[in-house]
Amino acid sequence: MYELAFSPRLFIKPLAIFYLCLCLPYLVYPQSAKDKVTEAEHYRNIVRAIGKGNYGEAIALGRNLIQRTNNYEQVYSRIVQAAKASGQLEQAKEFFESLLRMSPPNPRGDYGLGLIYAEQKNYEQAIEHYKKCLSYQPEFPLPLLALVDAFSERKSLDEAKALI
Repeated sequence: MYELAFSPRLFIKPLAIFYLCLCLPYLVYPQSAKDKVTEAEHYRNIVRAIGKGNYGEAIALGRNLIQRTNNYEQVYSRIVQAAKASGQLEQAKEFFESLLRMSPPNPRGDYGLGLIYAEQKNYEQAIEHYKKCLSYQPEFPLPLLALVDAFSERKSLDEAKALI
């Protein structure tokens, strides 16, 4: 009934896409690919430590990764997650405050502080830090999402809708 015809064009497009996926990290990131793999593995170790309940290790690894690079925004929420689970929110807060003191303005430090304040149910302070973060780096999406969450937790739905 149907003949299956072999066409080289069927393989060229998927091969080109595969090649592009392999080479894109080398083209986009100025660091070497080895550094990227190391940072990604470092982040995976943070997630593994949290999964095993080794919160102190996760916090230490997270601090180390933040001091090495700003490429992993998710590590800030992982530090807060581990700090909350281990009762170390104040120490995490001090760490994020030290980031702000070392290199102001530091939008990611403000994001971390906002996460801490949100965990402490201090939504006014959280909103202030998320807004600071977005004023320095408006293309950073995580604080925008956290800001909407803080407004909704504070029952300021009109302000949350205005952001969306």
